[in-house]
Amino acid sequence: MATSARTITEAEFLSVLTDQHPAVVALGGDVAAAEQASRSSYVDNPGLDFFLESPEGLPDQATWALTWKPPLDGRRGLRKKVGAFQLAAAESALVWSKLQLRTTLRALYADWWRLNEFEALLAAHVESVSRLAERSERRVERGEESGLDAGRLRFAASEMEAALASLRADLARTTADIRVYAPDISENARPQRADLPAPPVDNSVERHPVVESPVSYTHLTL
Repeated sequence: MATSARTITEAEFLSVLTDQHPAVVALGGDVAAAEQASRSSYVDNPGLDFFLESPEGLPDQATWALTWKPPLDGRRGLRKKVGAFQLAAAESALVWSKLQLRTTLRALYADWWRLNEFEALLAAHVESVSRLAERSERRVERGEESGLDAGRLRFAASEMEAALASLRADLARTTADIRVYAPDISENARPQRADLPAPPVDNSVERHPVVESPVSYTHLTL
């Protein structure tokens, strides 16, 4: 008994992009580094020295010296501001990178759906032309027509079968890419056509969803 393919929506596919997804976690490296640099740049690091004295006739004497320079020259405030700017820049870049990742996955999903649709249409077309070729060959055997038409139909079916094989290879690669991001999706899952996004109420470029999210970080007060 054949197992029916489960339909996957675009929203279900994109829902894997949580903050815990490996692809999203990898994007946050610059923010983590900026946070660490911001904390460490407030004050100078302490210094640690070691001295060993060996006077004649006396036991050796080891001395540890810890030195630290208080931030009394005004540089601490400047370093703090620089660290805050760097952190804000890293966070803004992270928002943009997440948006780019989401756009990449939407394009991947669209390719997945397109290839599935083309594969079904081309497979049906190959089957139809193959049946016509077989029917024509039987008429040739009965002497009802020449073999020219049957040969043309068989050649056309062969060309379409080669195109179908190439299309299925592309579909297999795209499905593999889909499962890299969403490994829980079954191999026989089929994508559902995504709905077109609603048109924006404000048609200005500045208010476009692709632009508005990263631009909002330019209004941060540091």
